[in-house]
Amino acid sequence: LCHNPRTHQAWASARAQAAQVGVAQSAYLPSVSASAGRSRVTSEAANGVAGSTRNQTSGALSLSYLLYDFGERSATLENARQLMTALNASEDATLQEVFLNTVQAYYQALAAEAAVLAARESERASLESQKAAETRYRVGSGTPADQLQAQTAAAQATLSRIQAEGAVRTALGSLANAMGL
Repeated sequence: LCHNPRTHQAWASARAQAAQVGVAQSAYLPSVSASAGRSRVTSEAANGVAGSTRNQTSGALSLSYLLYDFGERSATLENARQLMTALNASEDATLQEVFLNTVQAYYQALAAEAAVLAARESERASLESQKAAETRYRVGSGTPADQLQAQTAAAQATLSRIQAEGAVRTALGSLANAMGL
């Protein structure tokens, strides 16, 4: 759950909406603004005599508070809270879905590994059967058709083992993907 990108995205969306609730709550706070300025004015006399220099500094501070807005702030805040509730529920659903997918992928990987063991045993039995058919053919008690059927069965068992090994790789890849690795 910690490494899956979908859970990260769901968590980030829920946290972003929680921040939006904070933004909506800030509408109930007063607003303060401040400004400051400084200027310097120098004048020079016409005959080259030094003029005068004047420094001017100014500042302003304002405080405002909205007393009544016909319910706009409360509606915005309630909307943000409801969206946060919905995103939290969506986050929970995503967590559960990722967990379920991971568990299913795990058990599919276990089943695929068991299928490989069964395919190896089947291949071993097919190869022994093929050797026995070849031996019967050499000593004259078997037919060429028996030998070819045993050879075909052994080849099919080898193919089944290779396919089962591929299914294990696919299942392990799905598990790694579900785990976000």
